Amino acid sequence: MNRLCRECERSIGARPGCPCSRCQGRRRFCNKRCFDKWQRRSRRAHVCRTCRKTFTRPPSTEHHDPPVFCSWRCTTVDYQRRASPATRWCPLCEEEKPISAFSRRGGRRPGYQHYCRCCVNRRTRGAGDAKTIRRLLWFQEGRCAYCRELLGASYHVDHMTPIARGGTSDPANLALACARCNLRKRTRTATEFLEAVA
Repeated sequence: MNRLCRECERSIGARPGCPCSRCQGRRRFCNKRCFDKWQRRSRRAHVCRTCRKTFTRPPSTEHHDPPVFCSWRCTTVDYQRRASPATRWCPLCEEEKPISAFSRRGGRRPGYQHYCRCCVNRRTRGAGDAKTIRRLLWFQEGRCAYCRELLGASYHVDHMTPIARGGTSDPANLALACARCNLRKRTRTATEFLEAVA
């Protein structure tokens, strides 16, 4: 099989000193000078999909799709734009809101919070009210709501139905618990936690 150089159309032989015939099948140009000449001659103008600037790139020797981005920065910007939608649905207020109304989430699961900022603020308002805490201390007789141990100076204000599961900071959903019980409870409801402990 005798191939021709893409630039000068001379036949391409095997590389000097190489006994195999595979080298001859892979080569597209007879030498580096022909390759450089072909690249300079066949540069084409493309328009970047992100910034709309015109840029040129040398064509590759293999068949590839034409480039659509002028730099890695434009590639990243386009990916982020397509990966993050412009709006998101809030299940509490049941409205479609712009993505700017949701807080960003960090850590292992990057993205956006499940509920919009307005709903989160509405649900967490009033959890540390001094009057509510005094009333709870009197109602619970100064004991933990779960293990009935006496509460010292350090206690947690616990949401019996966690905020993550749709609970609110209404005084009817609050209870005072020792740190040990509250940390063991995690995102379970009060009844689920009591069943697991008993």
